[in-house]
Amino acid sequence: MTSADNKNHDFTASAAPYQALAPIYDQLMEHVNYARWADFIAQLLKNYTAGKRIIELACGTGIMAEKLAEYGYTVDGFDRSAEMIEIAKNRRNHPQLNFQTASFLDFPIKGRYDGAVCLYDSINYLMNLSEVISFIQRVKQALKHEGAFIFDICTRYNSFINFQAFVDEGVIEGFYYHRYSNYDPGTHIHINNFMIYPAGNPQAIVKEHHQQFIYSVRQIQSAIKKSGMKLEAKFDNITPAPPRLKSLRIHFLSRKV
Repeated sequence: MTSADNKNHDFTASAAPYQALAPIYDQLMEHVNYARWADFIAQLLKNYTAGKRIIELACGTGIMAEKLAEYGYTVDGFDRSAEMIEIAKNRRNHPQLNFQTASFLDFPIKGRYDGAVCLYDSINYLMNLSEVISFIQRVKQALKHEGAFIFDICTRYNSFINFQAFVDEGVIEGFYYHRYSNYDPGTHIHINNFMIYPAGNPQAIVKEHHQQFIYSVRQIQSAIKKSGMKLEAKFDNITPAPPRLKSLRIHFLSRKV
C-alpha cells in the first residue's frame, strides 16, 4: 500500500494509542538501546536516592522496568494502555515487578517510593502545562522526602529536524504498519499516525492517532518549580553532559524537598 493509498483509505477502525501497536511495540523499538538507557537511569537513582523501591509511569510493555530490576530495584509500573500492561505482566523473570493499568494523573499511590521515572518523552503526551504540573505534584505525593523524579522530553529541535513529514513502514510479526509523523513549529504539536493490520488483509486496518506537545526547557523548569519539586540537574540525552541547543532529548532530575 502506498502513502497515497493510505490517505484515501476508508479506515475500518480507530484505536486508542498503543492499543493496536501493543503486539508489535517491542519489535518496533528494537533500535532503542534500553540496556544503556537503564544503566544511565540506574546510576542517577543510585546517586540521588537512598533506597530501591521505585515507580515507573508510562511503563509500556515493561522493558525498562525489567532492566532496572536487574539493578536490584523493585518497580511498580503503570500505563494507561491495558494492552501494553498485559504484555508487561508476562515479564516474570523478576518477582520485584508489579504492573497495573492507570493513567498519569490518577495512578494509585502504594506507600512512598524512593524514586520515580517517566521515560521516552511520555510526559509530552500531556497537552498543557497545567497537566504537567498536576502530574509532577502527584509524583511528589508518591515520593519519600528527598525522593528523586527522573523524566525526559523530546526537544523541539529533535521534532523539527527529524520528524517533518517523516514516513516509516514495514512488516513485524505478520503485521503491516505505516507511520506518518509531522511537527508543527507554530503550535509545537507533534503527531504520529499509525496504520496497522495483519499483512495481506487491508480490510482489517486500524488507525492510531498519537499527539504530543513539545515543551521548551523553560516551560518544564517552570512546571517543576510550580509543583513544589526542586530541579537538581538536566542532562543531554543519556549522558552526564548538560543540555545543548541541539539536544534531541533532555532528562530532568528533580527531588522532593
